[in-house]
Amino acid sequence: SNMKINQIKKEAAIYTDTDSVYLCFDFAVQSVEGLNLTDTEALEFCLSINRHRLKGYFEQAFEKYATHFNTDNRQNFELENLSRSGIWLAKKKYILKVSYKDNKHEKLLDKESLIIKGLEAIQAAYPIWARNHLQSLYSYLLDTGYRLDLEQDLIPRLMELRDECSALPVEEIS
Repeated sequence: SNMKINQIKKEAAIYTDTDSVYLCFDFAVQSVEGLNLTDTEALEFCLSINRHRLKGYFEQAFEKYATHFNTDNRQNFELENLSRSGIWLAKKKYILKVSYKDNKHEKLLDKESLIIKGLEAIQAAYPIWARNHLQSLYSYLLDTGYRLDLEQDLIPRLMELRDECSALPVEEIS
């Protein structure tokens, strides 16, 4: 194929901690001129980028680092999951809509799942009504993404929730 790939000038790493790196592949997908992919095809393309480029790159980089410091390479970066979207609020507080979990056939999940870390929707001290609605809001935000219009989409939804919550007996929300 004669597709042109443009240089990516934006940072791909959107969150890192001691044992994880979360990358945004959107810029890589968008850097290929004339490449029009469905969401599923874009996810498959990301798996292909990992298989044909990133995995080997990380292996070589860690070997080079180990050689430079005269030690054995004990690092092994693996693609554990691929998420269609995510929201990071703080360290260890995030939501992911997971489309792929590591498997030997490198197949996308039949049904996407939410991973929620450190947020109220998973904390038992929060009322069930609130947890259920938070999960629904998280899914909505992840599905809507950058297309979200605060005034047209989010504020009316939050006002409905406020009215619904106000009408509930205090026992259901305490």
